[in-house]
Amino acid sequence: MLKQLQIRNIAIIETLAIQFEQGLTVITGESGSGKSILLDAISLSFGAKVSPRDILRSGSNRGQVELLFDIGHMQGHEAFREFLEAQGVSLLADETEILLSREFSTGGSRSRINGIPVIREVLEALRPWVIDLHGQHELTSLFQREKQRLYLDAFGGSSHAALKREVAEAYEVWFSLKRQLETLIRNRQDVERQRDFLVFQLQELQDARLADENEDTLARQELEILSHAEKLIRISQQGAAILTEGDTQVPAVLDQLGLLQKKLSEGANYDPLLAALLAQLQGVHAELKGIAGELSLYQDRVEAQPESMAVLSDRLDALEKLKRKYGNTLREVMKRRDDLAAELDLLESGEQNFQALEAAIADQESVLEKRSQQLSLARRQLAEDLKQHLLSQLQVLAMPGVSFDIDFIPVHFTREGNEDVEFLFSANPGEPLKPLAKVASGGELSRFLLAMKVLTAGADGLLTLVFDEIDSGISGPTAKIVAEKLAGLSRQIQVIAITHQPMIAAMGQQHLHVEKQVLQKEQGAESVQVLVNTFTGDDPRRVKVLSRLVSGMDSSDEAVEKFIRRLQAEAKHFHQKQMPIAAKSKSSKG
Repeated sequence: MLKQLQIRNIAIIETLAIQFEQGLTVITGESGSGKSILLDAISLSFGAKVSPRDILRSGSNRGQVELLFDIGHMQGHEAFREFLEAQGVSLLADETEILLSREFSTGGSRSRINGIPVIREVLEALRPWVIDLHGQHELTSLFQREKQRLYLDAFGGSSHAALKREVAEAYEVWFSLKRQLETLIRNRQDVERQRDFLVFQLQELQDARLADENEDTLARQELEILSHAEKLIRISQQGAAILTEGDTQVPAVLDQLGLLQKKLSEGANYDPLLAALLAQLQGVHAELKGIAGELSLYQDRVEAQPESMAVLSDRLDALEKLKRKYGNTLREVMKRRDDLAAELDLLESGEQNFQALEAAIADQESVLEKRSQQLSLARRQLAEDLKQHLLSQLQVLAMPGVSFDIDFIPVHFTREGNEDVEFLFSANPGEPLKPLAKVASGGELSRFLLAMKVLTAGADGLLTLVFDEIDSGISGPTAKIVAEKLAGLSRQIQVIAITHQPMIAAMGQQHLHVEKQVLQKEQGAESVQVLVNTFTGDDPRRVKVLSRLVSGMDSSDEAVEKFIRRLQAEAKHFHQKQMPIAAKSKSSKG
């Protein structure tokens, strides 16, 4: 419930603090006294959009509105706690109050929940959880099909709310799959182009038949040899000749080593050192002989092969081209080839995913269709019950000839089901039913809204209901019935009503009377002060205010006072007949 409203430097209010009680609170006051500012302050506390310059009190650079709520009965409401925690506001296990604060300056506004800064939109999102404010705008919103559907659903119980959640969950899954499919379709042409390009690149790399990451180095070495084949052959021939043939002036190296071996063998019989040197020389002779043989064969292996050189040159050019396109080394090029193959496999599986996604959508659509049909059937059954109960309420509210029905308009899948709801209404016997927006007057709409709230109170877990002049267009016995309905409603939920009707004002368990005073300042200047007086029971000041509502002026007329006393006695008797104000049921919010 709303416990306190504080206002500082807003509109014509310098400072104001109002304490609210459980049950029915009525607010009265002359036109222009400042009653609307109280409602505006509540709206501002819940993030209503406004230019600070338009609401700040004249001469003030800063202003503030605060609302304090008792949320004790919502301690076990997990969805509410999850909502707050998602905004960064965590409640302690034993915390039973929540403070909303909004500060205004010429530069903008700042919002807080329990002292924690939040954006304005968070306050807006919080409002449906705790308070419902009904004024002329709310009467207009009764014309909206979405609002009418909400009222119908609110008449249902927990099983109906669970069915609504099932439909919403099924819709979210279906809608998510549809968006994935739309993205695939939108990107399909791009994917095809990407696939063609990847196929081209992979084909180019596969055609290169890369197997050795060092192929380019080896090929370059081979090409270097072939390009100098004649010189290398000449060097090998000369080397072989030096080792094995010699000439007239210089004997062959192997021949000279053979002569040296012979000499050392003669001395080896006498000195072991020479024997060791002889053994080393024999090894050197054998190695040089082997080298001579290799040089002789080298000229057969290396020969000028123009065709081979051309092939190698082309291969190197191809490898260098691949490295320019796909990596700095053949290792990187080969990795890119493997990556391309993996990407193409993924794209190929994408087509399979496309088909799987279409199948998943079809399956989920069947689930959504089934649950939507269940919800639609439940709504039609609920509509019959609501129709009978609402007609009963309206007849009590002095609308005996009223007719009411609910029409269902099929729509494609939504998270709210597959139909819109249209309230059909006729205030007079014999008149055809027409959409509520086309036939109901302001007074009829007020009573219609009250009847609907009486039937759906507590279904949404709200803490507080605020009615702004719901008595518009009614008087006499009807006003008395409205007063009793408001009082009965306040047993389930805190009700705050701004009224001009003495019968409704007298029914209030708490009576707030708003007055505007003009104060004289120095040098003839004037200032305005808004005062809120709180009355309960038979306070003589309350009698005076109620008399003014009856006669339109301050009056000591005995008949008027007698009428007021009777209203107060009837109100007291009505409340005594009612059960004590019950703790609000912990209804679950969908």
